Amino acid sequence: MGRHENPLDPGAGPVEYFAAELRALRRSAGSPVYRAMAAKVHTSASSLSAAASGTRPPTLPVTLAYVRACGGDEAEWTARWQDLTRSLAPVPVPPPPPAPPPPLPAWRAWAAWALAAGALGAAAALGRGSRRQVSRPAPGSAATAARR
Repeated sequence: MGRHENPLDPGAGPVEYFAAELRALRRSAGSPVYRAMAAKVHTSASSLSAAASGTRPPTLPVTLAYVRACGGDEAEWTARWQDLTRSLAPVPVPPPPPAPPPPLPAWRAWAAWALAAGALGAAAALGRGSRRQVSRPAPGSAATAARR
């Protein structure tokens, strides 16, 4: 006789619940040993045992081999396995908003200020002549004659 299986808490999560259901199927088939089940469906006994351990979800081929070995309905268990995998699918999380740009280092902020101050200073220095002066052609020049 093989080892006793560790107890499961079906309320602990979907994987444990699924494993408990697989064990119930095995009990309804007369509790065959895993080696006999494995020989019947050409799958390893350790894979079948792991499917009912509740530690991680079994693959679909292993689940169906377990079900076949116990004489269960493969279509029903395919739907159960799909429900299990859907319940374990991660919920999509929206990406976080982009981070604000890092602050300028002190020297860069100073440099930006100095450049702006320099530009303002240059404009102020040229301010006396920075107004646009409209020059008129001298009387009697060719430009004056062309305007007439």
